[in-house]
Amino acid sequence: MHRDSEDSGLFGFETFDLPGLAQRFRLFGNVLFLIYIVVLLGAILPLRLLDPGWQVNCVNQLIWNAHLPLIGLGLVHLAVSFDPLSPSLVRHRDQVARAALPVALGFLLTVPLLGFASLQGRSAMAPMAAGHTKALRQLEAIRFAVDSARSADEMEQRLARLGAPALLAADAALPLPRLKTKLQADLATARRAISLHMASPPPPSLGSLVQQHLRTVVMALAFAFAFLSGAQGPRSLRSPLEEWVVAWQHSRKLAAERRRIRRDFRDRMDRLRAEQNLVLRTADWQDRSAGLPDRAYNGFDHNYIEQVLHAESEQRESA
Repeated sequence: MHRDSEDSGLFGFETFDLPGLAQRFRLFGNVLFLIYIVVLLGAILPLRLLDPGWQVNCVNQLIWNAHLPLIGLGLVHLAVSFDPLSPSLVRHRDQVARAALPVALGFLLTVPLLGFASLQGRSAMAPMAAGHTKALRQLEAIRFAVDSARSADEMEQRLARLGAPALLAADAALPLPRLKTKLQADLATARRAISLHMASPPPPSLGSLVQQHLRTVVMALAFAFAFLSGAQGPRSLRSPLEEWVVAWQHSRKLAAERRRIRRDFRDRMDRLRAEQNLVLRTADWQDRSAGLPDRAYNGFDHNYIEQVLHAESEQRESA
Protein backbone atom coordinates (compact mmCIF):
# COMPACT_ATOMS: atom_id res chain seq x y z
CA MET A 1 0.00 0.00 0.00
CA HIS A 2 2.81 2.34 0.86
CA ARG A 3 4.64 1.50 -2.38
CA ASP A 4 1.52 2.24 -4.43
CA SER A 5 1.15 5.62 -2.79
CA GLU A 6 4.77 6.50 -3.57
CA ASP A 7 4.45 5.39 -7.22
CA SER A 8 1.31 7.40 -7.70
CA GLY A 9 3.23 10.66 -7.16
CA LEU A 10 2.05 13.91 -5.66
CA PHE A 11 -1.74 14.33 -5.14
CA GLY A 12 -2.42 10.96 -6.76
CA PHE A 13 -0.97 11.87 -10.22
CA GLU A 14 1.77 9.92 -11.92
CA THR A 15 5.15 11.59 -11.87
CA PHE A 16 6.36 13.12 -15.13
CA ASP A 17 9.50 12.05 -16.93
CA LEU A 18 11.04 15.51 -16.90
CA PRO A 19 14.12 14.67 -19.04
CA GLY A 20 11.90 13.01 -21.64
CA LEU A 21 9.49 15.96 -21.58
CA ALA A 22 12.41 18.35 -22.03
CA GLN A 23 13.56 16.45 -25.12
CA ARG A 24 10.04 16.66 -26.56
CA PHE A 25 9.96 20.42 -26.02
CA ARG A 26 13.32 20.70 -27.75
CA LEU A 27 11.97 18.73 -30.71
CA PHE A 28 8.81 20.86 -30.92
CA GLY A 29 10.90 24.02 -30.90
CA ASN A 30 13.14 22.77 -33.70
CA VAL A 31 10.08 21.82 -35.79
CA LEU A 32 8.69 25.33 -35.41
CA PHE A 33 12.03 26.79 -36.49
CA LEU A 34 11.98 24.57 -39.57
CA ILE A 35 8.40 25.56 -40.48
CA TYR A 36 9.33 29.24 -40.25
CA ILE A 37 12.33 28.75 -42.53
CA VAL A 38 10.17 26.94 -45.11
CA VAL A 39 7.58 29.77 -45.03
CA LEU A 40 10.29 32.39 -45.54
CA LEU A 41 11.88 30.47 -48.41
CA GLY A 42 8.49 30.25 -50.11
CA ALA A 43 8.12 34.04 -49.84
CA ILE A 44 11.70 34.91 -50.82
CA LEU A 45 12.17 32.61 -53.82
CA PRO A 46 12.49 33.54 -56.61
CA LEU A 47 14.54 36.60 -55.75
CA ARG A 48 13.27 39.96 -57.04
CA LEU A 49 15.32 42.40 -55.02
CA LEU A 50 14.27 45.52 -56.95
CA ASP A 51 10.53 44.75 -56.89
CA PRO A 52 8.71 46.75 -54.18
CA GLY A 53 5.88 44.21 -54.09
CA TRP A 54 8.35 41.40 -53.43
CA GLN A 55 9.97 43.43 -50.65
CA VAL A 56 6.65 44.17 -48.95
CA ASN A 57 5.56 40.53 -49.22
CA CYS A 58 8.83 39.29 -47.71
CA VAL A 59 8.60 41.70 -44.78
CA ASN A 60 4.96 40.79 -44.13
CA GLN A 61 5.72 37.06 -44.19
CA LEU A 62 8.70 37.64 -41.91
CA ILE A 63 6.65 39.55 -39.33
CA TRP A 64 3.23 37.89 -39.44
CA ASN A 65 4.75 34.40 -39.04
CA ALA A 66 7.27 35.38 -36.36
CA HIS A 67 5.17 33.74 -33.65
CA LEU A 68 6.48 30.36 -34.83
CA PRO A 69 10.16 30.88 -33.91
CA LEU A 70 9.13 32.86 -30.82
CA ILE A 71 7.16 29.87 -29.48
CA GLY A 72 10.08 27.64 -30.44
CA LEU A 73 12.46 29.84 -28.44
CA GLY A 74 10.17 29.64 -25.44
CA LEU A 75 9.98 25.84 -25.71
CA VAL A 76 13.78 25.57 -25.79
CA HIS A 77 14.06 27.68 -22.61
CA LEU A 78 11.30 25.59 -21.03
CA ALA A 79 13.12 22.39 -21.92
CA VAL A 80 16.25 23.54 -20.07
CA SER A 81 14.16 24.46 -17.02
CA PHE A 82 12.83 20.89 -16.94
CA ASP A 83 16.26 19.29 -17.32
CA PRO A 84 18.93 21.86 -16.35
CA LEU A 85 21.63 19.21 -15.87
CA SER A 86 21.59 18.07 -19.51
CA PRO A 87 24.72 19.45 -21.27
CA SER A 88 23.18 19.00 -24.73
CA LEU A 89 20.04 20.94 -23.81
CA VAL A 90 22.03 23.76 -22.21
CA ARG A 91 24.33 23.96 -25.23
CA HIS A 92 21.38 23.99 -27.61
CA ARG A 93 19.66 26.68 -25.53
CA ASP A 94 22.78 28.85 -25.63
CA GLN A 95 23.06 28.50 -29.41
CA VAL A 96 19.41 29.37 -29.99
CA ALA A 97 19.54 32.29 -27.53
CA ARG A 98 22.61 33.74 -29.25
CA ALA A 99 20.91 33.39 -32.64
CA ALA A 100 17.87 35.27 -31.29
CA LEU A 101 19.93 38.46 -30.89
CA PRO A 102 20.53 39.08 -34.65
CA VAL A 103 16.93 38.01 -35.30
CA ALA A 104 15.70 40.77 -32.98
CA LEU A 105 17.95 43.30 -34.74
CA GLY A 106 16.59 42.06 -38.07
CA PHE A 107 13.04 42.83 -36.95
CA LEU A 108 14.12 46.36 -36.08
CA LEU A 109 15.67 46.77 -39.53
CA THR A 110 12.46 45.70 -41.25
CA VAL A 111 10.74 48.91 -40.09
CA PRO A 112 12.57 51.33 -42.46
CA LEU A 113 12.66 48.69 -45.21
CA LEU A 114 8.89 48.28 -45.11
CA GLY A 115 8.29 52.02 -45.22
CA PHE A 116 10.64 52.50 -48.17
CA ALA A 117 9.14 49.59 -50.13
CA SER A 118 5.55 50.71 -49.49
CA LEU A 119 6.16 54.29 -50.62
CA GLN A 120 8.17 53.14 -53.62
CA GLY A 121 5.43 50.75 -54.69
CA ARG A 122 2.73 53.40 -54.36
CA SER A 123 4.76 55.96 -56.30
CA ALA A 124 5.24 53.42 -59.10
CA MET A 125 1.46 53.08 -59.57
CA ALA A 126 0.97 56.57 -61.02
CA PRO A 127 3.41 56.16 -63.96
CA MET A 128 1.88 52.76 -64.65
CA ALA A 129 -1.62 54.26 -64.98
CA ALA A 130 -0.26 57.00 -67.25
CA GLY A 131 1.42 54.33 -69.37
CA HIS A 132 -1.87 52.46 -69.76
CA THR A 133 -3.60 55.61 -70.98
CA LYS A 134 -0.81 56.35 -73.45
CA ALA A 135 -0.93 52.77 -74.79
CA LEU A 136 -4.68 52.98 -75.36
CA ARG A 137 -4.28 56.24 -77.28
CA GLN A 138 -1.58 54.73 -79.43
CA LEU A 139 -3.76 51.69 -80.18
CA GLU A 140 -6.57 54.01 -81.21
CA ALA A 141 -4.23 55.91 -83.56
CA ILE A 142 -2.99 52.64 -85.08
CA ARG A 143 -6.57 51.44 -85.57
CA PHE A 144 -7.45 54.67 -87.38
CA ALA A 145 -4.34 54.35 -89.57
CA VAL A 146 -5.24 50.77 -90.47
CA ASP A 147 -8.86 51.65 -91.29
CA SER A 148 -8.01 54.67 -93.42
CA ALA A 149 -5.13 53.12 -95.39
CA ARG A 150 -5.87 52.51 -99.10
CA SER A 151 -2.94 50.16 -99.71
CA ALA A 152 -0.43 48.05 -97.83
CA ASP A 153 2.40 50.50 -98.58
CA GLU A 154 0.41 53.44 -97.25
CA MET A 155 -0.50 51.45 -94.14
CA GLU A 156 3.14 50.57 -93.53
CA GLN A 157 4.17 54.21 -93.86
CA ARG A 158 1.52 55.36 -91.38
CA LEU A 159 2.49 52.64 -88.93
CA ALA A 160 6.12 53.69 -89.20
CA ARG A 161 5.22 57.31 -88.42
CA LEU A 162 3.30 56.15 -85.33
CA GLY A 163 6.22 54.03 -84.13
CA ALA A 164 4.31 50.77 -84.54
CA PRO A 165 6.08 47.52 -85.54
CA ALA A 166 6.56 46.99 -89.28
CA LEU A 167 4.37 44.56 -91.18
CA LEU A 168 5.64 41.06 -91.68
CA ALA A 169 6.37 39.94 -95.21
CA ALA A 170 3.58 37.34 -95.05
CA ASP A 171 1.11 39.96 -93.80
CA ALA A 172 2.13 42.50 -96.46
CA ALA A 173 1.38 39.92 -99.19
CA LEU A 174 -2.21 39.49 -98.01
CA PRO A 175 -5.06 41.33 -99.71
CA LEU A 176 -5.88 44.65 -98.08
CA PRO A 177 -9.28 43.59 -96.60
CA ARG A 178 -7.79 40.45 -95.01
CA LEU A 179 -4.78 42.46 -93.75
CA LYS A 180 -7.08 45.01 -92.12
CA THR A 181 -9.18 42.27 -90.52
CA LYS A 182 -6.08 40.53 -89.12
CA LEU A 183 -4.61 43.76 -87.76
CA GLN A 184 -7.94 44.79 -86.23
CA ALA A 185 -8.10 41.45 -84.41
CA ASP A 186 -4.55 41.89 -83.09
CA LEU A 187 -5.38 45.41 -81.92
CA ALA A 188 -8.54 44.17 -80.16
CA THR A 189 -6.49 41.50 -78.36
CA ALA A 190 -3.95 44.09 -77.22
CA ARG A 191 -6.72 46.41 -76.09
CA ARG A 192 -8.36 43.67 -73.98
CA ALA A 193 -5.01 42.85 -72.36
CA ILE A 194 -4.47 46.49 -71.40
CA SER A 195 -8.04 46.77 -70.09
CA LEU A 196 -7.60 43.67 -67.93
CA HIS A 197 -4.38 45.07 -66.55
CA MET A 198 -6.08 48.36 -65.77
CA ALA A 199 -8.96 46.53 -64.03
CA SER A 200 -6.58 45.37 -61.28
CA PRO A 201 -7.25 46.78 -57.77
CA PRO A 202 -6.35 50.46 -57.50
CA PRO A 203 -3.36 51.48 -55.41
CA PRO A 204 -4.13 51.91 -51.72
CA SER A 205 -4.70 55.39 -50.44
CA LEU A 206 -2.11 57.13 -48.33
CA GLY A 207 -4.25 56.79 -45.18
CA SER A 208 -4.73 53.03 -45.53
CA LEU A 209 -1.06 52.63 -46.39
CA VAL A 210 0.02 54.51 -43.26
CA GLN A 211 -2.43 52.50 -41.12
CA GLN A 212 -1.16 49.18 -42.45
CA HIS A 213 2.44 50.32 -42.06
CA LEU A 214 1.90 51.37 -38.44
CA ARG A 215 0.24 48.04 -37.62
CA THR A 216 3.17 46.14 -39.11
CA VAL A 217 5.69 48.39 -37.35
CA VAL A 218 4.05 47.75 -33.97
CA MET A 219 4.18 44.01 -34.61
CA ALA A 220 7.84 44.21 -35.65
CA LEU A 221 8.80 46.15 -32.51
CA ALA A 222 6.85 43.75 -30.29
CA PHE A 223 8.58 40.72 -31.80
CA ALA A 224 11.96 42.46 -31.56
CA PHE A 225 11.52 43.04 -27.81
CA ALA A 226 10.19 39.50 -27.36
CA PHE A 227 13.26 37.98 -29.02
CA LEU A 228 15.51 40.29 -27.02
CA SER A 229 13.95 38.99 -23.81
CA GLY A 230 14.85 35.43 -24.84
CA ALA A 231 18.22 36.22 -26.39
CA GLN A 232 21.62 35.86 -24.78
CA GLY A 233 24.77 37.86 -25.36
CA PRO A 234 28.09 36.22 -26.20
CA ARG A 235 29.63 37.17 -22.83
CA SER A 236 26.63 37.19 -20.52
CA LEU A 237 24.10 34.74 -19.16
CA ARG A 238 21.36 37.38 -19.08
CA SER A 239 19.35 38.64 -22.00
CA PRO A 240 20.15 42.08 -23.45
CA LEU A 241 16.74 43.30 -22.32
CA GLU A 242 17.51 42.27 -18.72
CA GLU A 243 20.90 43.99 -18.94
CA TRP A 244 19.26 47.19 -20.20
CA VAL A 245 16.69 47.07 -17.38
CA VAL A 246 19.43 46.55 -14.77
CA ALA A 247 21.49 49.39 -16.25
CA TRP A 248 18.44 51.68 -16.26
CA GLN A 249 17.65 50.87 -12.62
CA HIS A 250 21.30 51.47 -11.67
CA SER A 251 21.28 54.84 -13.45
CA ARG A 252 18.08 55.80 -11.60
CA LYS A 253 19.71 54.92 -8.26
CA LEU A 254 22.79 56.98 -9.14
CA ALA A 255 20.63 59.92 -10.17
CA ALA A 256 18.65 59.72 -6.89
CA GLU A 257 21.89 59.55 -4.90
CA ARG A 258 23.27 62.60 -6.74
CA ARG A 259 20.07 64.51 -6.03
CA ARG A 260 20.29 63.59 -2.33
CA ILE A 261 23.93 64.70 -2.12
CA ARG A 262 23.12 68.03 -3.80
CA ARG A 263 20.16 68.56 -1.43
CA ASP A 264 22.30 67.83 1.64
CA PHE A 265 24.99 70.17 0.36
CA ARG A 266 22.47 72.97 -0.12
CA ASP A 267 21.10 72.42 3.38
CA ARG A 268 24.58 72.59 4.91
CA MET A 269 25.41 75.74 2.97
CA ASP A 270 22.14 77.35 4.10
CA ARG A 271 22.94 76.54 7.73
CA LEU A 272 26.46 77.91 7.38
CA ARG A 273 25.16 81.13 5.81
CA ALA A 274 22.57 81.49 8.58
CA GLU A 275 25.25 81.04 11.25
CA GLN A 276 27.54 83.53 9.52
CA ASN A 277 24.73 86.09 9.32
CA LEU A 278 23.99 85.58 13.00
CA VAL A 279 27.63 86.09 13.93
CA LEU A 280 27.85 89.22 11.79
CA ARG A 281 24.68 90.72 13.26
CA THR A 282 25.85 89.91 16.79
CA ALA A 283 29.22 91.54 16.16
CA ASP A 284 27.48 94.57 14.68
CA TRP A 285 25.32 95.03 17.80
CA GLN A 286 28.32 94.58 20.01
CA ASP A 287 30.12 97.34 18.10
CA ARG A 288 27.09 99.66 18.40
CA SER A 289 26.68 98.95 22.11
CA ALA A 290 30.33 99.50 22.97
CA GLY A 291 29.63 103.00 24.44
CA LEU A 292 26.70 101.88 26.67
CA PRO A 293 27.05 100.94 30.36
CA ASP A 294 27.83 97.29 31.09
CA ARG A 295 24.41 96.56 32.61
CA ALA A 296 22.48 98.04 29.68
CA TYR A 297 24.75 96.40 27.11
CA ASN A 298 24.61 92.99 28.70
CA GLY A 299 20.82 93.02 29.06
CA PHE A 300 20.14 94.35 25.55
CA ASP A 301 22.66 92.08 23.81
CA HIS A 302 21.51 88.99 25.67
CA ASN A 303 17.83 89.51 24.78
CA TYR A 304 18.61 90.25 21.14
CA ILE A 305 20.77 87.17 20.71
CA GLU A 306 18.06 84.97 22.24
CA GLN A 307 15.45 86.41 19.88
CA VAL A 308 17.64 85.89 16.82
CA LEU A 309 18.53 82.35 17.82
CA HIS A 310 14.87 81.52 18.40
CA ALA A 311 13.85 82.97 15.00
CA GLU A 312 16.60 81.09 13.20
CA SER A 313 15.65 77.79 14.84
CA GLU A 314 11.98 78.26 13.94
CA GLN A 315 12.95 79.05 10.35
CA ARG A 316 15.07 75.89 10.07
CA GLU A 317 12.30 73.74 11.58
CA SER A 318 9.69 75.11 9.18
CA ALA A 319 12.06 74.51 6.22
